[in-house]
Amino acid sequence: MKCKHIAVIVIMVVFQLLSPLTIAQETKQFTVIKENWASPYKSQGETGLCAIYSDISFLESELHRLEKGDLELSTMYVAYNFYIEKALRRIRLRGKKDFGFNGGFNYDAFEIIKKYGIVQLSDYTGLLPGQTEPHHFEFINQMHSYLDNVEKEGKEGKLNSQWKNGKFYCPWLDSIKQILNQNMGVLPTAINYNKKKISPIQFSEEVLSIPYDNYIKITSYSYLGFDQKGELLVDGNWLHKKDFYNVRIDDFINLIDYALENGFTLTGDFDITKELYENKLGVEYGDFQLDSSNTKINQDIRDNLYENWKTNDVHNVHIIGIARDEKGNKYYKIKDSVPQKDIPNSPKYFSENFFRAKVLSVMLNKDGIPSEIRKGLNIN
Repeated sequence: MKCKHIAVIVIMVVFQLLSPLTIAQETKQFTVIKENWASPYKSQGETGLCAIYSDISFLESELHRLEKGDLELSTMYVAYNFYIEKALRRIRLRGKKDFGFNGGFNYDAFEIIKKYGIVQLSDYTGLLPGQTEPHHFEFINQMHSYLDNVEKEGKEGKLNSQWKNGKFYCPWLDSIKQILNQNMGVLPTAINYNKKKISPIQFSEEVLSIPYDNYIKITSYSYLGFDQKGELLVDGNWLHKKDFYNVRIDDFINLIDYALENGFTLTGDFDITKELYENKLGVEYGDFQLDSSNTKINQDIRDNLYENWKTNDVHNVHIIGIARDEKGNKYYKIKDSVPQKDIPNSPKYFSENFFRAKVLSVMLNKDGIPSEIRKGLNIN
């Protein structure tokens, strides 16, 4: 997705500035009503990996909630394999880039971990000596240039990719891995855990035992039809997942509130505009105002913003709590991954109207969904 470089010095994406998003100027005082456990902040640096960062932070909170420990997992282990999957998909789809190596969505980390497993941050940082945060844009360009040549060879019938006894042998993919190894380090094939040597797959399946089927994607748009599943049509949904449960906007807000109030966190897909990250006023919150009366966003308004390209698939964050401002207005607290050294005033709180207008979807554990909404969606 999207959060390729949320400011000029951080993200490469060109933001859509069509929405009438208002950045409030006055100082606000927030009182946190409920905040759920989250691991320490980590910067995504010069990468477009906001989806993976928010997924991993969300997963760490889930493991804490499930009493499996306060773990810090390797975002870069997932990122390395994400790049591999993107490269394979580009060539197998005959040159369709699927929005490049920066594209992603709420489910990315979960899909990668299912296939490749995962390790702890202490086992693999993905950083070269002297680095404190990842710098990927330069070698991503290198991979794109290399894949341009692979496409050319493919069109000329010159690729030498082969399957032998169920294993894939691919010279061009080995070259992509070489680029990744030079810039991220070689992936561990085994780690030491509790005095035992295990594989990343064993760590994810036997130690973490992630209940993948319990994680539900929720959205709210009329074109999908309510109380059923469908494909959220945004560019970040690069795997074209069709399992987004669609609920009305009031239910969307109610389930987010219920989840947070009951100890759950969520990972969310936000339309965060350039202004919010470039403000120099020390403002650390985001509001959405349709008009001077601050009209409450209903379903029709939300749908119209989407249909008219005024809501766009831009960035992923981890939703961790609920707060109130000095007037009692509700805000949601988030954990972001944008580099704080470059964007010190990135918003930490977003109003309910922002969520109603500009949060395209969320993912959460199904146990965090109110029973009446689960029943309407036929989620057991």
